[in-house]
Amino acid sequence: MRELHIEKVKNEIAKTEQNKRGSNITDVLPFASSRRIQKIKKDFPLVLGEYVRRICNLEINRNELRKIEKYHSEDSNELSEYIAENVEYKPLDIQHDFVDFLNNTLFSGENIKVSHPYLYNFIVVPSKDKAEFNKVSNFLFDVFTIKNENINEIFVSKESNNILMKLLLNNLDLLKESNKKQNITYTPFFKKISKLYIEDLLYLSNHRNYFLDNFALLTNFYAFMYSCQLIMKFDEFTKANYEKVDPLYFCLSWEKMGMRRKAAGEFRTYKYINNKKGNLFPHIHTMSHLSHNSYNKCSLEKGSKIEILSYTKIINLVNDGVIDREQFLNDIQEWTKEYCRIFNIEDCSPPDELESAIVYLFKCIKMKMSKDVRMRYGDNLNDLGGYHFIKQRGPLGSLFNIHQDFLLLLISVSVKDNRLPISDLFIEFEKRGIQLDNHSKTEVVMLLNKLNLIDKKSDSGDAQYVKSIL
Repeated sequence: MRELHIEKVKNEIAKTEQNKRGSNITDVLPFASSRRIQKIKKDFPLVLGEYVRRICNLEINRNELRKIEKYHSEDSNELSEYIAENVEYKPLDIQHDFVDFLNNTLFSGENIKVSHPYLYNFIVVPSKDKAEFNKVSNFLFDVFTIKNENINEIFVSKESNNILMKLLLNNLDLLKESNKKQNITYTPFFKKISKLYIEDLLYLSNHRNYFLDNFALLTNFYAFMYSCQLIMKFDEFTKANYEKVDPLYFCLSWEKMGMRRKAAGEFRTYKYINNKKGNLFPHIHTMSHLSHNSYNKCSLEKGSKIEILSYTKIINLVNDGVIDREQFLNDIQEWTKEYCRIFNIEDCSPPDELESAIVYLFKCIKMKMSKDVRMRYGDNLNDLGGYHFIKQRGPLGSLFNIHQDFLLLLISVSVKDNRLPISDLFIEFEKRGIQLDNHSKTEVVMLLNKLNLIDKKSDSGDAQYVKSIL
């Protein structure tokens, strides 16, 4: 009995080659080889509307908005009109002024000003960009926050100490429970990163103003770091450890950089990731092929999506006896030869050892895939994180970057409400995927001193602690 469902894989390839949609396997990242997510780069906060609505399982009740027949001016926003229609006035002629006030208070052009977490539910994306932004929203929900009730509470509560905000929220009864199926589109590979994100997000939510200022930045960072980590882990094939974050070298935006600095080198830097990102698409294809196996029972059920499995998960299933090693190897060898025949790849000789056979299949898939397609898919990484976390540094090229606001955010979520030894602060950074060389660490300490955030236990200065920022 086969361990790899070869006919099912062939059908999937046939659909891909004919540009047909409807793959029966979950995805990994919200990227595509045909279209970049370039608009996300500067407008990442627009992703948060659909993301929050999915967290809360809510949707905007458009039928209620359509009931509004009278508009006070052409520039009025429909939400302002809706709130105004539900408030009583004495005298009545001030309603027009109230709508103008709401427009100026709640909106900046077409975009809503989020002055309360509940208002994230009302961020909408223009129809022409909806598919692009919603892909990222769904990715965030699936890999970071699915079924986390604690996060749900952040965005469903209308609690406020501000009288005007209470008035606005209590008259903004436009959300209803969504009847959309919460299907999983993206498989979470890195639960350690997801757990850290939730921990940091819940902490920030206790400090509302700071949360409102940094929710988008924190979420953007974790999505970017998650993607970078996958690029590294996939290239380690069956030896990758998804319980361990491999930190990358970042530099501070204001410090001077030279060629000998760690962040400008070739090891675990932007250059390192940039050189590997072209492997991302063929890796995903290879794992998709291998995931059509006997463990994924529903791979044979019509209309169902199966979980895409990492190389590590697959080899663990083999080592645990869930998948028969010898049969799986034979099936991979047979499929590799068939794949080479379909795409005219010559001299196809898959190895006789399972781990090597997996690597060989990847090389065949990469060989068949054009460089333009591979790089276009990988370049989405720059769109996801390029606005905040990548910076051009003259002749050194692009480097991973930390600007001051992001550094203060990192310090906030690392220290939280207690003092933290400076050495432990940098350990907390590394847990989140950020490594600094000694020069950058010195710059961080200088900034902490400047902001009076260093607490010395003794006059000697031997034991130094970072104070809580919030």
